[in-house]
Amino acid sequence: MKNPCTGLCRFDSGTGWCKGCGRSRADCRDWKRRPETRPGILRRLKDRMRALREAGRR
Repeated sequence: MKNPCTGLCRFDSGTGWCKGCGRSRADCRDWKRRPETRPGILRRLKDRMRALREAGRR
């Protein structure tokens, strides 16, 4: 499964989500340590990125 990281790695102070990929710090940690969480992480990213765009945070 491909890592969604875009290399931006700047976290939004309001949501705690990365402005590049939408993951939280915990998601980034779990991606490396708990591969079984990856499908769930990926499912959340599309909505998170949309929310960041709509709020003008991306």
